[in-house]
Amino acid sequence: MHDVARAAGVSIKTVSRVLNDERYVREDKRQRVQAAVKHLNYQPNMAARTLSGSKSYLLAFLAPVGARQYVDTLLRGVLTTCQKSGYHTVVEFYDSQASDLVDKVRALCVRARPDGAVLGPGICDSPAVIALLDELGIAHVGISPRESLPSAYVYMDDVMAAHDMTNHLLSLGHREIAFIGRRAGWRFAERRLEGFRLAMSYAGLSVPPQFVADGTFSYRSGQECAEALLALKHRPTALVAVNDDMAIGAMTGAYRLGLVIPRDLSITGFDDSYVAEITWPQLTTVRQPIEAMSATAAQHILRPATGPDGAAPGILMPYEIVIRGTTGKPPA
Repeated sequence: MHDVARAAGVSIKTVSRVLNDERYVREDKRQRVQAAVKHLNYQPNMAARTLSGSKSYLLAFLAPVGARQYVDTLLRGVLTTCQKSGYHTVVEFYDSQASDLVDKVRALCVRARPDGAVLGPGICDSPAVIALLDELGIAHVGISPRESLPSAYVYMDDVMAAHDMTNHLLSLGHREIAFIGRRAGWRFAERRLEGFRLAMSYAGLSVPPQFVADGTFSYRSGQECAEALLALKHRPTALVAVNDDMAIGAMTGAYRLGLVIPRDLSITGFDDSYVAEITWPQLTTVRQPIEAMSATAAQHILRPATGPDGAAPGILMPYEIVIRGTTGKPPA
């Protein structure tokens, strides 16, 4: 750091502020320090930084099991943000319904001593986990909690997104629409089902109980749900899937039964993961800013902000309905 300071013509404190991505550094000084760091190929020693201060320079990502593509994208946002700020990421997967959840999180915190934690969906809905992190003084931000949190959280309007996607199907003439991926205890699944029901209700349509199928957010689960629904005597003409993985599985289930998409069955997903574009037909889906959500959560831990009333903010992220090839008019 002394070498960097000399090369940039600034103080050690300024070098430290730039390396820690702190505010209140003049832009010309920041650029000089960054140029010196690049020229000298300076790499901060994580162990030395930890010993010399109270920070561990570690951020924990507490990820839920299941919904693999979604979680992978969340992880990418956390990793990218940490790398830019000189932090490393500790990743652990947890079953949010497990009886030993709090014990496992406590063990991680004692072992790794993270400076903060990004809590994935389901994990951030545990009051006991939130209380533990508060007790240990570990800053945390939740992603898509079931309800508003007293601490900061990042979310998108799952209700309106599912409502708008269902309206897309209704505008094409579908009336027999089913939902696959209900799962109790998962906020985003419950909220998306709520939006689906809302759109159907506004259209004056009832949803038969058998048209709402439970699922585990996986490809196989989507296939099984679709095959069960399509085996009904009175089967749906369109499926709203809770995520892209289940939607792609549903497409496979339809093909196994000899159906053509979207001629015989329309299918929609949620997330706009990479599989939405590599399948054929390409998947109509809700583009959720997944990576931006987790990046925003990590950024808030590294650079905390408060709302206008001094409270921790709930940060709303936008969504987009992406129309592709898996939706069309219902069969005649």
